[in-house]
Amino acid sequence: MATLKTLVPFNGTSGSDPTSGLIMDVNGDLFGTTMAGGTSSDGTVFEIKNTASGFAAPITLVNFTGTNGAKPLGNLIVDAAGNLFGTTSAGGTKGDGTVFEVADTNGTYATTPTTLATFNGTNGNSPSGGVFEDASGNLLGTAFEGSTKNQGAVFEVAETAPRIFLETGTVQTFVAPVAGNYEISALGAQGGNSGFAGGDGASIADTFSLTTGETLQILVGAAGGNSTSAGGGGGGGSFVIGPSDTPLLIAGGGGGGFLTGSGSVGAGVATGSESGGSASVFGGAGGGGLLTDGQTAPFQALGFSGSSSTAAPGGGL
Repeated sequence: MATLKTLVPFNGTSGSDPTSGLIMDVNGDLFGTTMAGGTSSDGTVFEIKNTASGFAAPITLVNFTGTNGAKPLGNLIVDAAGNLFGTTSAGGTKGDGTVFEVADTNGTYATTPTTLATFNGTNGNSPSGGVFEDASGNLLGTAFEGSTKNQGAVFEVAETAPRIFLETGTVQTFVAPVAGNYEISALGAQGGNSGFAGGDGASIADTFSLTTGETLQILVGAAGGNSTSAGGGGGGGSFVIGPSDTPLLIAGGGGGGFLTGSGSVGAGVATGSESGGSASVFGGAGGGGLLTDGQTAPFQALGFSGSSSTAAPGGGL
């Protein structure tokens, strides 16, 4: 018969009465909630690190206080960025529970939860399960009681936080979860250094009307290469492309630094085409936008580095 082994005991201060299950991150660390305990006896979010010598004592990430939620019962979930999401069955401004996020910033978790939604009885109350995240970043779950018949409800918390796309070397996509106006910005990459700084990439923004399910293609330019013996490479351009390969935003990369001065700033344009920062003596040009001189498949002509033969490699693909 297998032997049951206690890995971590709770002591009240570190939390008590855990009712939810656990989740594990890529490092093997465990995360969960306790319904009670902590500094206000309203429950906690905790982490248990998996070390070479075994599981460590629980680290309290969040103490619930009633105002920011109380008595979490359901499982947590974690998104691709490492942020934790869950529900509390009580607390919040109406005392009927919350949906919360614990943000992860470079491996450090916030000590105060962000309240994403508050239950008030009319929209449900006492969510006892966790939440599920769909492909668009919306959170869905159930409230045990409340709503129009006081028999509970299924709820959704729509994704409203900005989506940030970083350079990956590949084309990325964004799917509009709902119809509406979306503010979109693009930044070209900085040119490489050569003892003098490379020029900044262009910064361009505009508002676009998107329909539900409309897909945008996004390519983020890479920074220009650095050099100590030649000019820096030009920064790659960044592109936001709409349906039918229609360019929406183009931000040229910055020019590479040259041997006697800094590179030029990249140019940018909305719904059009633009070149990157100009080349200087021994410095690479910034990554260009979509060309207008004979290119018939604009989305195929991305990220020209524009580096001179004596400059470090450009950041374009």
